[in-house]
Amino acid sequence: MATEGSDGSDNTLVNQPRVQHAHYQALDGIRGLAILLVFINHAHENVDRLRSSLAGSLLALGSVGWVGVDLFFVLSGFLITGILIETVNLPRYFRNFYIRRSLRIFPLFYGVFVILALLTPVLHLEWHRGHIAYLFYCQNIAMTVDPSIVHVEPAVFLGHFWSLAVEEQYYMLWPLVIWILRDQRKIMRLCLVLIFSTILLRCLLIGLLPSKLALDLIYKELPTRCDGLLLGS
Repeated sequence: MATEGSDGSDNTLVNQPRVQHAHYQALDGIRGLAILLVFINHAHENVDRLRSSLAGSLLALGSVGWVGVDLFFVLSGFLITGILIETVNLPRYFRNFYIRRSLRIFPLFYGVFVILALLTPVLHLEWHRGHIAYLFYCQNIAMTVDPSIVHVEPAVFLGHFWSLAVEEQYYMLWPLVIWILRDQRKIMRLCLVLIFSTILLRCLLIGLLPSKLALDLIYKELPTRCDGLLLGS
């Protein structure tokens, strides 16, 4: 998040107020822990193939590695909301926020799909219409409707991109909320209400829907998974 600040070299903005966003070094360590937990979680499925007891014990932690995603969500909510509150009264609030988010995320995300498109003839990849949802950050919704799109057969797994969709959907909505409320106490109260509502919605889905569908909705959709982002916010 250090790159969100300005070094004052942009002459086109010289007359505008400058906001220097704090860089919390301790959060880099938490981010590293989250990456490790997610890595272990994805490696967990191969634990039975390992002969090393030490490696096997380490990968056995994968059963709780999903917590790493929640850590990412909390960090994202905290950092993004801090930036929004600091800049809400500045000119071009929305434009600046969305341009910066796009420059940070779009090149890598869409770069993956450009590379896969180029490799399609080599790897004989099989694309389907449902994969179009990835281009609009709706893959988490599409995965619930059609679970097969988590793969591009026969060689590529895309299932982990659901979490990026949740974050991007949050980023689309949250700046408007901050712009409307502005007052930090009101924002905090709203976050608490929404966190409680998210937990209540999970309980309702578990009670009303078949277990497989309920768990998919709870795990991958913004309305049921935004409590981590809101907690950070």
